[in-house]
Amino acid sequence: MRAPPTRIFFVVLDGDFCDVNHCQNGGTCLTGINEAPFFCICPEGYVGIDCNETEKGGWVGKLVN
Repeated sequence: MRAPPTRIFFVVLDGDFCDVNHCQNGGTCLTGINEAPFFCICPEGYVGIDCNETEKGGWVGKLVN
């Protein structure tokens, strides 16, 4: 008895990841280099992949009840 055929699905993402700005707190989104799809240039006082942390290590964001 033969096994059913294997189906493989994949998604090809085409476009600019910065069409939607992933950067927070006024960060500037730039299209990534190599394997990073995007990176953020954070304004003074903010750090992190998407500028969501303060330089002193505190997290910045909205509190959702």
